[in-house]
Amino acid sequence: MHLPVVLSIALAVLLCCSPVSAQGTVTDTEWVQRAAQARLIGIVDDPEQVTILEFFDYACSTCQQFHVQRGDSLRSLLEEEGVALSMHSYVIPRLPRGYPAAEAALCAGAVGGPEGWAAMHDRLARNTFAWRREGAGPEPFVRWAVEFGLDEALYADCLHRDVPAPLVFTDAQLAARFEVAGTPAFVFIPGGATESAQIVSFFGNEPMSRFREALEEARARAR
Repeated sequence: MHLPVVLSIALAVLLCCSPVSAQGTVTDTEWVQRAAQARLIGIVDDPEQVTILEFFDYACSTCQQFHVQRGDSLRSLLEEEGVALSMHSYVIPRLPRGYPAAEAALCAGAVGGPEGWAAMHDRLARNTFAWRREGAGPEPFVRWAVEFGLDEALYADCLHRDVPAPLVFTDAQLAARFEVAGTPAFVFIPGGATESAQIVSFFGNEPMSRFREALEEARARAR
């Protein structure tokens, strides 16, 4: 794994753009940029900050368990330790059932910002069988978006035209470059990392003690 290439892709996903203007007609590129920004948590201007990339598949039962059992604990850890988190969809190629949900969350982020993304992400993760039971069509996603106060027309158009598809595919490329073996997966990138050996990763529904260990290990490797 060539670290400079991997990190360049990761940074392109994390910081792909400067904030876009809310005025005038919004282009598809700007929608994608907004979606990418909406799923970033705790990013600060600190060269030593550790960033965690989380790869999540909405059709993955273990991902659902992690979100329900440990999602809040992870957010508390991020705030306590000053760690950044970037969420990425990883639709397992042999089980692409999570693809519509990945786009549903990203469209919510594009239209509703971080709050829209967080609300849809939580609903999708906690109600996997609800949207799969309805055939993964747009109806439940649009219904939930309206419930969250998002613009129905803008949201439905985003889904209909597959606007966030580039992000879904970029996430898949990123997962492959970090050799993600399963979901949920967590990749710890210390600030200033220059070698792949400085990166720590694991996957599964692990306790917070495992996250603390990985965080300390990543910080130690960066020294």
